[in-house]
Amino acid sequence: MELSAQQREDVIELQNLQQQLQFLSMQRQQMELQVSELTKAGDEVTGSNGQLYRFVGSVIVPKEKASLKKELEAEKESIALRQGTFGKQEEKLKERFMTLRKKLEAVMGKGGGGFNGQERFKEDLRPRPRLLVGFGLCQERGSYDFRPSA
Repeated sequence: MELSAQQREDVIELQNLQQQLQFLSMQRQQMELQVSELTKAGDEVTGSNGQLYRFVGSVIVPKEKASLKKELEAEKESIALRQGTFGKQEEKLKERFMTLRKKLEAVMGKGGGGFNGQERFKEDLRPRPRLLVGFGLCQERGSYDFRPSA
C-alpha cells in the first residue's frame, strides 16, 4: 500500500525534526565542552601568580588576572543562556516529534499503508535498547535516531 500525501508529509516532517534534534544535541555537547574548558581556564587563572596572556584572534596579548577572570565568567554566562535557549527548543521539538510519531503509528497500525513500501509496519519496528517503539526516539550519547528496524 502507498502512503497518502499527508502521511508522506508527516514522515518528511518527522525526519526533519530528527535532524534538528541531532543538530541541537551536537550544539549542546559543544557548549558543554566550552563550559568545561572555561572552568578549567578559570581554575588555572585563579591558581596562577605570574603574567597572564590571552589569545585575541591569532595574537597573544597580556591580561590582568581580574580582567581575565571576568571575561571567562562572562563567556560562561553567555553559554549558559544559549544552553537554556537550546534546551527549550529541544523540548518543543521532542514534543512535536513524539506527537507526530504517535499519529503516524496510529494510522499505520490501522492499515493506513506501509512505511517505505513495507506492508507490516508495526512488525518491522522492533524495540531496540533505549529506543522507543515505532519511529524511534533514541537518546544515546545525546543523539536521536529515527528509523524503522531493518
